[in-house]
Parts: sequence; C-alpha cells; structure tokens
Amino acid sequence: MATRTGRIHGFVMALVTLALFACCAAPSVAQTAHSSTPASISSLWPTWSKARPDDVQSVQSIINAYFDVLSGSATTERDWDRFKSLSLPDGRFVSLKTWNNDPHLIPDIASVQQMVERLRINLRKADSEERPIDIQVTTSRSLVHAFVTSETHVHVSNGVRSARFVESFELVKDADRYWIVEISSEMIPDSYRSQ
Repeated sequence: MATRTGRIHGFVMALVTLALFACCAAPSVAQTAHSSTPASISSLWPTWSKARPDDVQSVQSIINAYFDVLSGSATTERDWDRFKSLSLPDGRFVSLKTWNNDPHLIPDIASVQQMVERLRINLRKADSEERPIDIQVTTSRSLVHAFVTSETHVHVSNGVRSARFVESFELVKDADRYWIVEISSEMIPDSYRSQ
C-alpha cells in the first residue's frame, strides 16, 4: 500500500514539475512573440492616413486639428485624410440624442468612415465654423480624457445659427503621437439660437 501511495505521490509530483516547467518556459515563448509584434500603433495600419506631426503632438493640437477640419465654407471640400489621420482606424463617434420628445437618450454610433460620409453631406449645406472654447484634461500614463465644450456657427440665409456642444474625447498617447479612440457628444440644452 505504501508503495502504491508512493507511486501516486511520485506521479502527482511529476505533474506539478511539468506544470512548473510550462510556467517557467512561458516567458521565453512570450518574448519570442513580443519580438515580432508591431513597433507602434501606426505600424498596425500601415495604409491608414498619415497624420501631420503638428496635429498629433499634444492634446490641445489634436483637438484643434479636429475642429479645424470641420470648419470652412460649404463649397470647400474638407481634408478627409487629415480627419481620418487623427483617429484609430476602428475609432468611433457617438452622438447622444433624444427623439420625438422621449426623454431617453439614443446613442447614434458611427465608424470613422461613416462619420466622414455624414459630415461630407452635412457640411456642404452651409458655411460653418466649429471651435473648442474650454478643454478639461485628465491623464493616466497612456490614457487621456478631454472634456471639451465647443461652439458651432452655421451661416444660413437669415443669419447665423449657433450651438454649443459638450464632447468627451477618449485619447491614447502612443510614443510619438496622440490618437482619438472615441468622441461622444451632445448638444448643450437650450443653446441653439438664431442671431
């Protein structure tokens, strides 16, 4: 009986030793895999629109570039490559709205390309100017949250319509630049007015 117990004990110890060996060997496997990983976020999407270095060097600059692209005359085509270069290719845009007097918010979610297509149509309707008027930033090591209050002026036949929005910018700080991961926005209540 003692011999059988000893064999079982030996078998269990062999399993434990194999498990420990596997655990100890894992880092070298991970290191091998790590050596083949991309060097930067940019290298994950080599064909994605390249950003202007000045546009993405700081939180302020990437936010300013975003609003700069959106501003212009109705007859001027925006620089959509510049717009796309600010975001991760799988970034998204979330607009929070209410419909038909229902108090519940309905998120309207768009990809980068979907947002380009929507903006391309809407910005052809009138001259417009969009600019940030207040930016509050919270930063972790690589994660950045910017809470932005912005103002929009749209030139229409009977004057200028203005609105204020709040936008939540979720950014990632890579080694050499910032990226927009997501922008969520909603209009500030009762701010839409004619002048």
